[in-house]
Formats: sequence, structure tokens, C-alpha cells
Amino acid sequence: MTYEKFAFIYDKLMSDYNYDKVYDFIIDFINEKSLKVKEILELGCGTGELTLRLANKYPVKALDLSSDMLSIADKKLIGLKADLYNIDMRDFKFAEKFDLALSVCDSLNYIMEEEDIESIFKNVYEHLNNKALFVFDLNTEERFKSFDDIYLEENEDVFLVWENFYDLDTCINTYSINFFVEKGDLYERFYEEHHERAYKKDFIIKALKDSGFKNIEIFSEYDKTITLEKSKRLVYIAEK
Repeated sequence: MTYEKFAFIYDKLMSDYNYDKVYDFIIDFINEKSLKVKEILELGCGTGELTLRLANKYPVKALDLSSDMLSIADKKLIGLKADLYNIDMRDFKFAEKFDLALSVCDSLNYIMEEEDIESIFKNVYEHLNNKALFVFDLNTEERFKSFDDIYLEENEDVFLVWENFYDLDTCINTYSINFFVEKGDLYERFYEEHHERAYKKDFIIKALKDSGFKNIEIFSEYDKTITLEKSKRLVYIAEK
């Protein structure tokens, strides 16, 4: 899934996603597991907000399908220990193995086919050292069902009309977005459509186990105190 013009206002629209909380949660787990991290693999890094935090402490190899997203990430990561790759997370290959693999901000929800999820899990497993961790999050069906049909949002120089359509049969949520971006005295309109799929928890656990992962833990919203019932974002942690 590419983002095209959406990439250049993505950070403004994601201002309520708490990357600091995500980073702290991950670091706590690294410490709790006494994990010796030499290098991190990040799938679907977007504009590099989590990468930025990680690369201040660890070398990171980060990949994303959108070259527009990566061009923004590249500017943030100048001088840090991060290498960016314009690669589809469904088909990546590195010579080295990693101590930690990450995919946050519902990047895996953009994968539409179960077979591709299974393939990604197997590929991640093969790219990890023994005892390494795979940490990722997924929007749940509860989140998609909770969306209003239409959102109107104004953010500095951007006004958008965001429509949501969730299909109960396919478990696919369609985001239909009209953007109006201020250009001097005028607004430029552009349109993008994105799709995310909800995956059942049982399927994700089975796919992880079939790939070889063990000691699977699940949390809600990067918070160990929140129950999983009706969670809108599940966080999975699996060990090789």
C-alpha cells in the first residue's frame, strides 16, 4: 500500500498516536527479557517516527513500500544508525539476522490476504536470532466497528473528509479520504483510498505458532494494565 500525497501530511494526522509510549513499552520488554539487541528490523516504518526513537540507541534496518514515506523518514534520520529500504514487507531478504523485529501502527492490517500474513511471519522468523522477539500491533474489528461513518477534521493547513466503510463479510475497512490542502489563498483537493483488514486473534496466534514462534503474549494498546476484551489495538509479542 502506497500513500502518495497522504505521506506528506501523515504525521499531522497521526499526532494522537503515542510513539513515545510504544517505544517505552518495547524498551521495557527488551530489559525484562534481558535481550541483547545488536540490530533491529522494522517492517512498515512509514515516516520513521518510531525509527527515530530506536535509532538513537540501536542500529535499525527499516523498510516501507512507500517511497514518499521513506523520503520523509530519511530527513528525520540523518546522522543516526538507520538504513532505509523501499521494499514490500511481503518480500524482503537480508543476509544478517536480527535480535528484534517490529511492525507498529497497524502496518500489518494493510495486508489483505491470510497467506501473505503467514508468509511474512515465516520470513520474519527466518531473519531472527534465537530468543529474539517479534513485536507488532493490529487494529481489531472492534476499532473498525467503532468508527463513525464520516469524520471531518481540520489540522492547521489541511481539511479532510474521512469516510469509513467496514464490510462484515470480508473484514475489510475502506478509508475514503478527500483532502483539502491550503496553497496560498486556495485549497488543493486530492483523494486517496486505503484498505485495512481485521484478523481474528486465533488466526494470528496459529500463524505465529506455525511459523515456529513460541511464548506468545498479547496486550492491549501497549499497556499491560488494560484488558484484551473489546480492545481496539492488540499488541503481539512472540519469541523465536
